[in-house]
Amino acid sequence: MYNYTVSLKLKDEKTGTLRIPEKSDIDVASPPEFEGLRGVWTPEDLFVAAVESCLMTTLLFFARKINLAISGYESTAEGTLEKGEKGFAFTSVKVDATLCVADEAAKAKVGENFAGMIEKHCLISHSIVCPVTFNLNVLVCDKDKSL
Repeated sequence: MYNYTVSLKLKDEKTGTLRIPEKSDIDVASPPEFEGLRGVWTPEDLFVAAVESCLMTTLLFFARKINLAISGYESTAEGTLEKGEKGFAFTSVKVDATLCVADEAAKAKVGENFAGMIEKHCLISHSIVCPVTFNLNVLVCDKDKSL
């Protein structure tokens, strides 16, 4: 069993600060569409970011397991929030990712089921109610070229 503890302290009228010892603080507020602030991380941002970052770290874990050398990774995530019978809830999260590898042999190592395996083993995506879609594009990239 693992436990993760975060503390939150009110900073001002609309903002709180998330704290974890030995990590950077994160200010949080409601998004502008819910009378919050622009330019401040929101719980909604953090929810989508949790899914996106978990998929990346799960990918990195499995890449190490198959000795896959990665030269780059980027992703973009979009969470859809809709009002339903019980109020607002996320109805989907879609992550589009690009993975750079050194050559065709490395690309072949990834295989067709790699993205599905990542999606299946990401603990955040299988801990939430809404569906998560993970689209992975694998490219052979020059060493000097970054994403």
